[in-house]
Amino acid sequence: MHTTSKRAKGSSVFTTPFSQTEFLFESLVSCFLVACLCLLGSSTLYAQDTQSQSTNTVIGVSGRDDKQSRSPVVTVTAIPGSTNTRLLVDAYQRNDEYQKYPMQFDFYINRRLFSSQYRSDRLPGAVGVDIGPDIATLPFNYAVIVKVLTPHGDSYTTVVESAVFASFLNGRLDCTVSFVSSENSDFVKNSVDITQIGNSSLQLSFDNASAIASSNTVSASLTATVDTESSDTTPTMTGTLTTTLNGSAASLRVESVSGSATLGDNGIAGISLSSEDGSLTLTCS
Repeated sequence: MHTTSKRAKGSSVFTTPFSQTEFLFESLVSCFLVACLCLLGSSTLYAQDTQSQSTNTVIGVSGRDDKQSRSPVVTVTAIPGSTNTRLLVDAYQRNDEYQKYPMQFDFYINRRLFSSQYRSDRLPGAVGVDIGPDIATLPFNYAVIVKVLTPHGDSYTTVVESAVFASFLNGRLDCTVSFVSSENSDFVKNSVDITQIGNSSLQLSFDNASAIASSNTVSASLTATVDTESSDTTPTMTGTLTTTLNGSAASLRVESVSGSATLGDNGIAGISLSSEDGSLTLTCS
């Protein structure tokens, strides 16, 4: 094999096939180490508690959809990390005629435009943003506006509005309100939505829960705080429970309650609360 070597004036150092191979090997090792460090950095940055990840899927604007199903279906996943929070967005068009048109994605953080992105058949790719502490710290509000762009100037839009918290306390549970008295009345309401309103606070409400042993009904609402700083899966919980029997204002009862919550992989999995004297309880599972 013919090897070309070049010697600088006054130098006896030559470039040989061995030195070229060694250089390439060292370069590959360096690139591999850099890639590993980048992956480790990314894993550390986005090592998140699965309980704090949340997903929202929305069609249309303020609960209204286009009559011809041209508003895109949009899913936003919020992933709080140790430093940054990542918002990932997926969207698709249901109307076959409009699937060829591009989409525009606008991200608002705390009501301010943060980023605009674009996706089409010719320019595909993932859509999302990273929110650092210089932009917003938890908790913060966000809105994602997705528009289908058309050649005649019309745009079909979906708006997702939500918030990112350091914990995840949403859920849907079956609840029982019990009045411990001579009658021991229990009222049951299924599929009650638990809504997170702060890093460690939640609320729920329902009307016309049916009594097990009578024709009476009860309406109830709860605002409560969960000790999310605890590493326990059943942290303490305190709040205010308001009840009304048969829609009568005269039966209005407001009680301070305490107890515990049960946290699962998909949010809040259980609630057990009672008044100080034990005469009123709320359990959800």
